[in-house]
Amino acid sequence: MMVIAGYGFVGKAYEIFFSNWSDSIKIVDPKYNNNSIDNDTRHLVVCVPTPQKDNNACDISQVYKVVEAAPNHAEILIKSTISLDGWKILKEAFPQKKICFSPEFLRAGNYLNDIKNTKSVILSGDYHYWADQYSINNQEIKQHIVSPEEAIMIKYFRNAFLATKVSFFNHVFDMCDATGIDFDQVRAGIAADERIGHSHTFVEQRGWGGMCFPKDTAALLKMAQDNKINLNTLEAAVDYNSKLRKNT
Repeated sequence: MMVIAGYGFVGKAYEIFFSNWSDSIKIVDPKYNNNSIDNDTRHLVVCVPTPQKDNNACDISQVYKVVEAAPNHAEILIKSTISLDGWKILKEAFPQKKICFSPEFLRAGNYLNDIKNTKSVILSGDYHYWADQYSINNQEIKQHIVSPEEAIMIKYFRNAFLATKVSFFNHVFDMCDATGIDFDQVRAGIAADERIGHSHTFVEQRGWGGMCFPKDTAALLKMAQDNKINLNTLEAAVDYNSKLRKNT
C-alpha cells in the first residue's frame, strides 16, 4: 500500500501523479481523516508542512513524526522541504530506514498543471526504488541524482534566486515609476534576453509572499548564519521585500 502523509497541494498533486503506480493510495492527514501509518505501508510519500520556527529555522517535527511511524521496510520519499540539520537529524535517528529526499517545486496556485508537466526530478539518499518508479511511469522525466545535502541546497537556492529576481524587478519598477518610464516596455526588453527570461519579472503585486519563498529564504539565511556565511545579496532582497509588503 502507498501512503501519502499530508494532503495539502503537494499531497494532492502526488496522489494524482502516483495513481498510475498504485491502485491503493491511503491519505493520512488529521485535517481530513483518522487514518494512520501502519505495518502495511510499503511506500510512503511525505508531504507534510515544514513551517518556519521562531528562530527562522525549518521545523521538521511533522516530517520526523511521519518517518518515525513508518515501518522499516517502507520506501520513504520526502517531498517536504527539509534543512541540512533536518536531514542529519533524520538519518541519525533512523539509520535503518530507507529515506529518499526529493525537493519539490510545485506552485500552490498551479500545482495541477505543474505535476502533469513534470519534466525533471531530483533524487537523493536511498533513491533506487523511486528512480525505477519514475522511469516506469514516465521515461521522459529527467532524473538528477545528487547527495541529500546537494538536493537541499538546490531547493533553497533555487527559491532564493527566484525571490531575489522578483525583488530585482520590483527595483526596476521603482526606477521606472520615479522617472516616468513605461515599466512594461522595460521589463519585456530585459526579459527578452534568454539568459534572464520572463518568469518572475511581472510586478502584479509588490514583492513576494506565498507558502515557500518567505520561509525558505529565512531558513537559508539561518543556515548561512550557523555556518558563518554572509548571504548579503539575499539579505538585501529579503529586507527590501519586507518593506514592500508592509507598505501594501
